[in-house]
Amino acid sequence: MKKVFSFLLVSLILLQVFALPVDVRAKTIIQWGDAKDSEYNNLHPFTFLWSGDVFSDIGQGLNLKTLELTKNKDEMDIVFNQYGKMASHGVVEIKQELQADTDIDNYKTFDSTADLGEDKVYLIKTADKSYAKIKIHKFTSDKVTFSFVLPGSTKKEETSQSTTQAVTGANTQPQGTTQLPDTNETASDSAYPQKCH
Repeated sequence: MKKVFSFLLVSLILLQVFALPVDVRAKTIIQWGDAKDSEYNNLHPFTFLWSGDVFSDIGQGLNLKTLELTKNKDEMDIVFNQYGKMASHGVVEIKQELQADTDIDNYKTFDSTADLGEDKVYLIKTADKSYAKIKIHKFTSDKVTFSFVLPGSTKKEETSQSTTQAVTGANTQPQGTTQLPDTNETASDSAYPQKCH
């Protein structure tokens, strides 16, 4: 009986050491295109709505792809108001350089508005279900100067994290990253869910 018990104990220990549970997750990395500079001087004269569709009471907004003002709220990407706020389909301040690659999966919560800050970078959801990054250079009560980037390409990476259990306790191995072949899909191919109409 002792031999069977010893064999089972050794087998269990070896199984824990060599049978590593693997946690595999896909990451969506956006590689940004060239930075463009712009100026927005048709500031919205009122505060933005606190809830609901932030674009519902706005006369016009900027489409970043065309750099034209539009009255069609389904084409508006951003609107700035004279009180130092920006409205978008989703916006979050990020601690990243403007052209640095961005793992979209790190950003789950977006607000509809954000307070502007000079030299701050924001990730926004655009009207075409894609993303853009904006860096504010200067804002006054009559204009905002900023730089922005649109997605150049998107790549998927598979990340695996293995954990082993040794006899003396738990030991977590460093996270390994396996890059899948690059794709040429745009950020809108893997963007946020479609709106219901």
